[in-house]
Amino acid sequence: MLARPFPPRIISSLAVSLALALTTASGPSAQPLPPQLFPRIQMPAAVGTALPDGWYQERSFVELDVLRYEVTLSNPSTVAFVIDQARLRDAFMVRIGNGEMPVIVRWLDPVGDFTRVPVSRSTPESVQIEAGMSVTWTMVVQRADGLKFSWGDYRVMLTMSNLRPVVSTPGGGTWGGRVADRGLWLRDVSVKAPERP
Repeated sequence: MLARPFPPRIISSLAVSLALALTTASGPSAQPLPPQLFPRIQMPAAVGTALPDGWYQERSFVELDVLRYEVTLSNPSTVAFVIDQARLRDAFMVRIGNGEMPVIVRWLDPVGDFTRVPVSRSTPESVQIEAGMSVTWTMVVQRADGLKFSWGDYRVMLTMSNLRPVVSTPGGGTWGGRVADRGLWLRDVSVKAPERP
């Protein structure tokens, strides 16, 4: 039995629908996904150089009481989100060398464009970051023995676990943006006096 062809008006309707679908998918109304939520980490007042082995060298010309890292989160989306500061701190781990130098890590209060979530919420340490804004925390790394980071090289490994539990909507729901599930920063901190000419 031969299949009957579609009537011309049905074929015409299918063609228009397909053209409209292609135009909608590739036209100006198609919006790219915002960048993944991922922190930027830098050591202020240090001179940095990328090394060929994947590490990033940060040079200091004075001995350091502590290592300071600025951790910045920017909101690339069009809606606000809330950061649970306690969970943010727990997401990071700092190790020097193979762990033979124990360290104490503390976080300073954030600075930037944010509002504190009302203390009536279950997580009073949370802060809300509006669309297009950013917030910076300072992570302070101190030797557990109380000594300075004196002349020498220190291989610092900063690891971050999944940020998804850290971020939520202002109402406490799941934020719809993309979130980094892990992060790794390799820093070679070189503390050396400047060479004399």
